[in-house]
Amino acid sequence: MNVAVTSLEADMCSGVDRRFARARYFIVVDSDTGRFTAHPNPHSLNEGQDPRLHVAQDVVGMGVDAVITGNIGHKAFSTLQEEDVDVYVGAEGSVNDAVEQWCTGRLGRSAGLRFERHRVGLRYENVY
Repeated sequence: MNVAVTSLEADMCSGVDRRFARARYFIVVDSDTGRFTAHPNPHSLNEGQDPRLHVAQDVVGMGVDAVITGNIGHKAFSTLQEEDVDVYVGAEGSVNDAVEQWCTGRLGRSAGLRFERHRVGLRYENVY
């Protein structure tokens, strides 16, 4: 199974990037072999554009079965869900730590997003 982890740098010892769409890298790990490849996120630097859909489509194109990240927005989540890519949120520490937490079932798969209206706009949170 291939899993993509949002990362601050291009290696397994790097910290998990808590942002999905603006993550600097995606580390794709083959959970069967432990081999990984680092993919820079070209959309992370384009501050003027909304990268959410493009990044989700790019990650789907990497052939992953799951994504591990800190947080994810509803547009990216919906795109991944439509492509049957599981999303695991709340990851912290290094990419190695996140993969270990995922392998041992300590990361919760997000079943969806719950939306709430507030005075300042729309707020969402991941639902497990």
